[in-house]
Amino acid sequence: MHPICKAACVALAAIVCGTAYGQDDTPIPNINSPYSMYGFGSLSDQATAMGKGMGGVGYALQDGSSINLKNPASYASIDSLTMLIDAGMSVYTTKFSDGASSASAKNAAFDYVALQFRLCKRLGLAIAYLPYSKVGYDFSSSDVVNDVTGTGIDFGTNTYNYSGTGGLQQAMLGLGARPYGGLSVGVNASFIHGSINRSLTVASSNASSYGFTQTEAIKVKDYKLDFGLQYALDFKDKHTVAAGITYSLGHKLNSEANIGYVKNSSSTVVSYDERRISGEIYLPHVIGAGLSYIYDGRLTVAADYTLQRWGDNLFLGSSTLRNRSIYAFGAEYVHDVRSKRYLSTVRYRLGAYYSDPYVRINGEDGAREYGISVGFGFPILQNRSLVQVSGQYVKVSSSGDGIGLDEDMFKLNIGITFNERWFMKMKVR
Repeated sequence: MHPICKAACVALAAIVCGTAYGQDDTPIPNINSPYSMYGFGSLSDQATAMGKGMGGVGYALQDGSSINLKNPASYASIDSLTMLIDAGMSVYTTKFSDGASSASAKNAAFDYVALQFRLCKRLGLAIAYLPYSKVGYDFSSSDVVNDVTGTGIDFGTNTYNYSGTGGLQQAMLGLGARPYGGLSVGVNASFIHGSINRSLTVASSNASSYGFTQTEAIKVKDYKLDFGLQYALDFKDKHTVAAGITYSLGHKLNSEANIGYVKNSSSTVVSYDERRISGEIYLPHVIGAGLSYIYDGRLTVAADYTLQRWGDNLFLGSSTLRNRSIYAFGAEYVHDVRSKRYLSTVRYRLGAYYSDPYVRINGEDGAREYGISVGFGFPILQNRSLVQVSGQYVKVSSSGDGIGLDEDMFKLNIGITFNERWFMKMKVR
């Protein structure tokens, strides 16, 4: 089979597998976080396993041996003989604490699958499937109903159960071109889709009282566009400085939202009502900028800043969103990728990030997020392919938002990057 045909087959398989994994009738591994009950849920970034070990940086990184989905301009850096296939997942443990009690949960989640190769001179292509947001929570609370009439009657206790599942996914096709010198430009075109389902059930211990269940279902099918630019400058032989910027187009999403209300007494349904929720859902305008410095191909240092303008729009008619800033820093060191000593070819990574909330809860800002990471890239298959492993500690800190819950997450990210020479022409002598 011709190499281009092989590439097309692998690309198709990646998308089919990812799409099948994300269908509405298939359980999607999610998170356990009460904070995902607002807006789109907990947002995912577009960092691959390499970037996760460096705090999620990527706007100014150009590495022909790994896929960088954060800036499509980076696709132009791949050489003419290389085919990259990259996939990753995460397993993590989360501890929840409200100051008086604590609980923990374990989860596993699909992160991404991606493919990249060169179409022609100075033009690279990438195909990927990855989550945009995740929703996953199930918790309860209760309170005693006060006797406001003064009759002394026991009105019982109300129990509230909150649950939610789903999220949004994106199937992505990207192009990156290098028109001249160190300048690269690129674009990602994505089909964003998925469903978010939330429910609130209220039950009373008083047999004469009614309970109810309220459900909310949101479905989205639309496009997403990301544009990128990078410029790299070499000087004094061993030094390279690069800058990168990205812009994601904000727009109204093609969506449908419905709310259902079931009133019941014990196990008997008394009434049922369902209606469409008025209001619209928007993707935000997003601006990203980054800088990187590389010394002798061995040491890489990078920093990113992201501004997501969620506060410009309402969410289903409600002003629950706010602008979000993300700061990320990362570094990677490899002693000598051509060395015969294995430890000298291992890539060592460090990273950290800070993120503002993008939602408001009860009129207050939501939880802030901090994270630190340590990662490694272990060479396999003649030192070209890599097993990417990173460990992250993430702190989600409440700030008087009404929930008052802190989350401590320990995450293990595992990925594998196949870097193979699929397009080499063989000569017969």
